[in-house]
Amino acid sequence: MAKKITLLGSTGSIGTQSLDVIRAQGYEVFGLSAHSQTDKILQQIEEFHPKYVCMTSEAGAEKLSAALAGRADAPRLLTGPEGLKALAAMDGPDVVLNSVVGIAGLGASLAAIESGLLRECSVGVSVRRAVCSICSTERGQDCGHKPGEVYDGARCFFQLEEAVDAYEFSFVAVPAQPGAGVVKGLCPAGEPAQTLRELAAGRDLCIRELDGLEREAALGRKWLFTLREEVVRMGALADSGLDRTVLKQITDKLDAEELQALKRAYQARARERYPLPVQLEYAQKPGEEPREDGAFLI
Repeated sequence: MAKKITLLGSTGSIGTQSLDVIRAQGYEVFGLSAHSQTDKILQQIEEFHPKYVCMTSEAGAEKLSAALAGRADAPRLLTGPEGLKALAAMDGPDVVLNSVVGIAGLGASLAAIESGLLRECSVGVSVRRAVCSICSTERGQDCGHKPGEVYDGARCFFQLEEAVDAYEFSFVAVPAQPGAGVVKGLCPAGEPAQTLRELAAGRDLCIRELDGLEREAALGRKWLFTLREEVVRMGALADSGLDRTVLKQITDKLDAEELQALKRAYQARARERYPLPVQLEYAQKPGEEPREDGAFLI
């Protein structure tokens, strides 16, 4: 089934490029929006047949309404900034692409986040101040603290304050900084959830899915523990000079793929060190005449 896309700001340069991708991939357009370019969005309606269209300009909305009057297949028309928010938060699309630049697109983005449609967000903003999280010294002044370093248990970073504009929104599955993801809150105001179990409380489907994930995670941890023990054992066989405590410290820092590669290397070295001998000697000795194996003759 083709993905359903809502594209906000479809008549701008980013929007038209997005439609090129939608066209090439064969995706279905659920909704479109524009500010005032009625002629352009009419062409897009003819090609993509969206169910909903929003015009944020009052004059543009009136012109589009007149152009669509009497058409049985006309999309439902939403108007103004509130219509844009409603379209962004509407149930139905798999993906919402917001190419409305600046503050004009911020309300729609927030509406989509609050609805749960958009979950991961990277936002480019212009701010008046950026200060050190440790001592509140403004960026550009040497306070001696380095971003990323830990001071008395607290990691240093630049805190952005007094945002004056938002000029880029990138909604992706995995943002560059996973901790920057925007997650819709499911708990009462003032009572933030501390764990996933608290977040899932009262939602049977979420609890069952969480239980399944925990079981799978437990099996994964058990398998990884066994793999580490096996690598330590093979390492000791491959080189008797290796200390098991040191080997364990090494394996504790490796992921599954690295552990498996190390295990194969140790296995190869152990086979070289301890080749398997032939237990029954059938080989012909030098200078002996060929003979049959008399032990099995009747």
